[in-house]
Amino acid sequence: MARENLQQQVLDQLKRGELDSQQIRFKYIPKTPPQGYFIAPHIIDARTLHQNNPLLIEEVFGPIAICDSFESTDDAIEKANRTTFGLAASIWSNDPATVNACIKHIECGTVAINKAVHSAFDTPFGGWKQSGIGLELGISGAISFTRFKAIQ
Repeated sequence: MARENLQQQVLDQLKRGELDSQQIRFKYIPKTPPQGYFIAPHIIDARTLHQNNPLLIEEVFGPIAICDSFESTDDAIEKANRTTFGLAASIWSNDPATVNACIKHIECGTVAINKAVHSAFDTPFGGWKQSGIGLELGISGAISFTRFKAIQ
């Protein structure tokens, strides 16, 4: 039942995003009807979306890539921080100054450089803002799930 709820949540976000055919740059259509709670992967052009579009300000936990352009590093950071969420960011650049500026100023719990975000058992993982409380994984994650008691 929980997977059906997640599927419906993503489909609702796509519907509320009020996308037209120009904004959907890619949508995977399988040759045979998929089973289970399948959601077609999408690549969405964010340049024409209103800045309050749910797809730009909500966390989308599905195969939806929302791609935007920017005029400068500051513009990219401002767009990234516009949401009230902050789980993770992926920065793609070969310029160390750009990468460091993004790492310093983007408000999120995990930053991947020139690769997709993933979690590893030995690295703390958690979000900022409304993307969760506390950490999981790594020593910091283990401590966050520990209940301490002092005995005197």
